[in-house]
Amino acid sequence: RLTGLLFVAGCFSYITDAEDVVCTKKMKKVVTINEGDSFSFKTQAGDKYEAGTKCTVKYKKNKSCPAIRFSCSEFDLINKNTKCKIGDKMLVTADGNKEKFCQGSSPDVTTTSKTIKVVFKADKNIQGSGALCTAECSSDETTVPSTSSSPSTTPASTPVTNPTGTTGLYSDNWCPFLCCLSMGIWFHIFYNYKIGIHLSG
Repeated sequence: RLTGLLFVAGCFSYITDAEDVVCTKKMKKVVTINEGDSFSFKTQAGDKYEAGTKCTVKYKKNKSCPAIRFSCSEFDLINKNTKCKIGDKMLVTADGNKEKFCQGSSPDVTTTSKTIKVVFKADKNIQGSGALCTAECSSDETTVPSTSSSPSTTPASTPVTNPTGTTGLYSDNWCPFLCCLSMGIWFHIFYNYKIGIHLSG
C-alpha cells in the first residue's frame, strides 16, 4: 500500500513539475524539459491577459535533452515603447542574456544551457490578446550559442612522414591493422622455423 502511495505521489510530482503553462496573476513555476517534450505557454486563459500580471516560469533542461527552444506563434503585448522598457512585455533569459519582447516582436530562443527563464509582465493599462508559445526539447543548438564555453571542434589529422619519405595520415585506426600484421609476420617466422627443425630432424 505504501509503495502504491509513493508511486502516485511521484506521478503527481512529475505532472505538476512538467506540463503546459497558463499564466495566472502571480504565477511562479518550474518545468523540466526531457527529450521529446513539447509544452505550451499561454499568457492567459481568456481572450485578453489580466492587468498587473507577473508570471514567471523557469524551464530546466534534463540531461536527456540537447537544447531547449522557446518560441511563440501568436504574440500581442501592448506597449508604446518599441524597446520594451516599460509597459507589457516578456523577458527571456538564457545563457546569462536577458532579452525583452513586446508589441508583435516575439521570441525564438534556443540554448544548450541548463535553464531558460520566461517572465511575462503586464501593467494596469490596456491589455492585448497575449501570447501563445512553445517550450520544447530541440536538437538545434545554433540560435543562442552558450557563452560559457567555446564551440568544440574536431582537430584534423596531422600529416607525418614515414621512414620511406612518403607522407601519410596518423590515425589510431591503424593500430589494430599493424598489430595483426605484426602477429602474422611473427607467426609466419615461427611456423617456418618449426618446419625447418622438423625437416632437419
